[in-house]
Amino acid sequence: MPCWTTSCLRRACAPNCASRPGLTQKDVADAVGVQRLAVVRWELGQSHPRRPHREAYAHLLQRLAERFPHAAEPRKRSADTGSDEGVG
Repeated sequence: MPCWTTSCLRRACAPNCASRPGLTQKDVADAVGVQRLAVVRWELGQSHPRRPHREAYAHLLQRLAERFPHAAEPRKRSADTGSDEGVG
């Protein structure tokens, strides 16, 4: 069974996270039924989703992880430049 605690949700969707490829914060907010600012606060760890939004958010993240399994993997850092691979 997947872990959907507050800390897991926060890790699952960090700011500008790849776990929602192609989706804006507004898209996520509309899908979950909240304002965009709520998604911003979740991603920053300033708050966490409450029921029933927590279940909707968890479901959305789970479906995205299934559809884009590599998007949720951490990016590798380049030892030479200290930057993320493929960025910039």
